[in-house]
Amino acid sequence: MGHSFLVERDGVSGKITRIYEFETSGVIQRDHDHHGIIQKRFVYDKERNAILEHAGEKDERVKRVLTFQDEIATLSEGGKFGKITRTFQVDPEGIRIKEREGGKFGPIKRTFVFDPRGVMEKDGEEYSDKRLFIFDKEGTSITERDGGWFGKTKRILFGEGLSTDTFRDPQGFLQLLFFID
Repeated sequence: MGHSFLVERDGVSGKITRIYEFETSGVIQRDHDHHGIIQKRFVYDKERNAILEHAGEKDERVKRVLTFQDEIATLSEGGKFGKITRTFQVDPEGIRIKEREGGKFGPIKRTFVFDPRGVMEKDGEEYSDKRLFIFDKEGTSITERDGGWFGKTKRILFGEGLSTDTFRDPQGFLQLLFFID
């Protein structure tokens, strides 16, 4: 089986800024091209249903952990069993994710609203549009725009051997955010 890639290009110049290489054990983030320096490694921890982020190629220290439970995901920082800094709650219909500071009762920082064409990120619960992720119909790219539908294109992510539809559901989208933010 060949490798799959997500190629990140600058929204203005079109230059490759990062490459995400998907393997069975995790994801490798490289700068600029397929031979670039490894900036981050994301390792799948199947026992904990989590993704562990490591800095660089050889650093074994865990920087962040994204852990999935039923309709909640938590982001921890500061090691494998670090402090929970954010909690993501998926509504029962799967059309909205609320990101809270700290635990599941913390203040709402961002809301992600899903529709057939993409995902809108809003400040707070229902405030201004912050950015938009547009999924093309063929499943080949995701365009990120600042401020909404008519905002400036920040970056475009292209799938190579990987359908970008993988990131359309709430769990897949949270993984995408974990990789690119």
